[in-house]
Amino acid sequence: MLNATSGIADFEKDGDIVYEEFFTSDYILEHYCSGKLINKPGKVFNYNNADYIILGKIIEAISGQSFAQVLNKQILQPLGLKNTGMLNYMVVEGLADSYMYNDSTGIIERDVPYYPENYYTSGGMYSSAYDLMKFSNALFTNTLLSQETFDILLTPELEAYASGLWVFNFWINDDIQPKVAFRPGNIWGTEAVFIRFFDNDLSIIVLSNMAGTFNMRDFQYNLVKSLSEK
Repeated sequence: MLNATSGIADFEKDGDIVYEEFFTSDYILEHYCSGKLINKPGKVFNYNNADYIILGKIIEAISGQSFAQVLNKQILQPLGLKNTGMLNYMVVEGLADSYMYNDSTGIIERDVPYYPENYYTSGGMYSSAYDLMKFSNALFTNTLLSQETFDILLTPELEAYASGLWVFNFWINDDIQPKVAFRPGNIWGTEAVFIRFFDNDLSIIVLSNMAGTFNMRDFQYNLVKSLSEK
């Protein structure tokens, strides 16, 4: 599940219906993260939010606590991440609204009123660039994990995907191909990019609350190119 080769059916196989109502994590697990396998485990890469929801429920079953409690105890509090947490169907002070550019009308619109909390442990969180940088520094300096566990975490398998991060040489040209840990993400109007350079301990974190007004792929390519050429 960590390397997206579980063979489990797509979490969003029925479209966005899973986000249109308030659902408990138990309901989501039963109705959207179960059923017959579509691939033999370990054979086919298929990025799927169901994998991380199941892993979150496993953590709860083992710990006897909610995932939010485990997250706070093991990561957020020790690292002092004060602007990071699980969304909980309530107002989060300081949380930016998200928007999307409508190509057909040329108008910037507010996101549809879905429930991003239903992403649960696959993405139902909020954070800030500053907190994410602190997390990155802790992760890549073995503050959170032993070296042995860290090496397993960052070992890529199918499609260059490790355990939550893509790890590969970012091709700029034949001479410039820095090794990076890479993590893009988007939920409707929000977009994020995380890039960690292995050779110089440099992290790039980009957060956006409006999709459709610029090309994030071109932006991250030009950013890596600029930093790699210096």
